[in-house]
Amino acid sequence: MRRRPPIRGHERDLELGRHRAGEVARAIAELKAVASSYFAESSYSEPSWQAAYWGPHHTSLATIQQVYDPDDLFDVHHGVGSERCSPDSSTG
Repeated sequence: MRRRPPIRGHERDLELGRHRAGEVARAIAELKAVASSYFAESSYSEPSWQAAYWGPHHTSLATIQQVYDPDDLFDVHHGVGSERCSPDSSTG
């Protein structure tokens, strides 16, 4: 997969991104501790996203996705099949 070139003045700051992802993860953990229900906004860095967002259907959905979109044209972060892309979405 190709790496997309940065836009001048908007280069990636991976250290800052990881710091902010950690802050979001801590906030989500606090929310999950008090409310074990569906959140309308998903966590961009959810570590177990296949189970959290797709549940037991992920495996069968991945099989279907490979049949109808084998080249990953319809790729979205944490979408079925996106595990083939890089974790920071810089490729794919």
